[in-house]
Amino acid sequence: MGLLKDAYQDYFKMGNIYTPKDPGTKKGEAIARHFDIITPENIMKPALMQPKKEEYLFDLADGMFEFAKAKHLEVAGHTLVWHQQSLKWLEDHASTREEAIAFMKKHMETVMGRYKGQIAAWDVVNEAIKDDIRTDTSNWREHLRESKWLRLIGDDYIKIAFELAHEIDQEAVLYYNDYNLNYSNKAEATYYMVKELREAGVPIHGIGMQGHYHTNTPLSTVENSIQLFSKIPGIKLSFTELDITVTGSEKNEELTEEQSILQAQKYAGFFQLFKSHSRLIERVTFWGFDDASSWRGDRFPNLWNHDLSPKHSFEAVMDPEGFLAKYPPAAPTGPKQAVAGFNAWGEAFEASLQTTAWEGATATAMAKYNDGALTLKVDVHANQVHANDYVTVYLDLLGNKSETYGADDFHFTVTSENIVEFHGQSLDGLKTSTQMTGSGYEVQLEIPLSQVEKGQVIGLELQVKDCDPDGFTQSVAKWNDASGDSYKTTANFGEIILG
Repeated sequence: MGLLKDAYQDYFKMGNIYTPKDPGTKKGEAIARHFDIITPENIMKPALMQPKKEEYLFDLADGMFEFAKAKHLEVAGHTLVWHQQSLKWLEDHASTREEAIAFMKKHMETVMGRYKGQIAAWDVVNEAIKDDIRTDTSNWREHLRESKWLRLIGDDYIKIAFELAHEIDQEAVLYYNDYNLNYSNKAEATYYMVKELREAGVPIHGIGMQGHYHTNTPLSTVENSIQLFSKIPGIKLSFTELDITVTGSEKNEELTEEQSILQAQKYAGFFQLFKSHSRLIERVTFWGFDDASSWRGDRFPNLWNHDLSPKHSFEAVMDPEGFLAKYPPAAPTGPKQAVAGFNAWGEAFEASLQTTAWEGATATAMAKYNDGALTLKVDVHANQVHANDYVTVYLDLLGNKSETYGADDFHFTVTSENIVEFHGQSLDGLKTSTQMTGSGYEVQLEIPLSQVEKGQVIGLELQVKDCDPDGFTQSVAKWNDASGDSYKTTANFGEIILG
């Protein structure tokens, strides 16, 4: 069995995460053999490094650097400024912009200063762009995620963080790191932010695409973002937290052979893509070694099994071309379809395709029609229901699969409390209602139809957004379109057939 770092030595660095349990174990030795660089999974996040004001916990991180030195591994630092696992005490001690900047500076000076010269790259700012972007992506400041740093300092906290980081360690490569950057709207906002700040002299050296994907993630969406980011002169790219979950495997004790091969085909496709863009890509880091220890372990995302035996996916990453020659992917299938009955509910269909790293609410939907309307019933399954939870409906009433929205295309949301918001043109005559259920909430929609004919095809995409109590997106599930582009093209919608 070859080594991953050897297979890619002419392309980019190969990395994996480090946990304090790794040294002295079979897994730790395998990580040291296969990879060039390690990233601490959790131990260097701000809340763990400084859980109380001026109380720094360095023991676990020091142990990682001892391990790295002994095994001749580089280290990527993760992370300095983040909305989650941040300095929990900050708002108790900082009430002004100046105080918040001082605490940011002190934390960065202390942590970066201790390990200066030992860290090849830093994720300086993590996940600053919000997910649900519906307006002009070039105005990136409008799309910053709510956080204590934004509240206390303002939208220049990102600029300040990168300038401080470069001042402290001028040799480290400084990254902006985020997930779902294969979604075009989030990628575009990130592009405009990084481009503008770099043009103003802010030392952002690279963009980290986390890469929490699944077996339905279209490779084209990732390549589109790579090509977009490549337009920023001198930018570096890394895939910083790569794992690929197997859609539909949540209840399995182990992957079926078919699922294992499907995952491996996706890994092979991604590494062919990465190799083709290796001029830009500095590093590919997997967010986990084996499925047993993965944060998404219920969906089997990594290259090694629970018992540390290699999966088909390991073989696929080692030799993508050879694997795909041995296991050629099946031909693409058409869109998902569901039948709407005449004055009677048609077959149920599931909006359960998870498109985010976290899994949450899904929905079961049914459709029926009469001479004047299409009625949809969307039963959302959620452990908890919040006011900001909603169902997004994308409609292509003529079913003509256009690249851009036309007069027959609509995009709107309905919250759990029946607040309707249109994005683009409104749909006259739309009627909606919601009610709580024992398993979540139900949305009913009556959509006016100007023409009705048996066999008629209506383009439809459903999206279920699950939020936390503060309104932050936790998960997004869809029916058919995994591209993230439903808001701007109808080409990937599923189809409702009037039966």
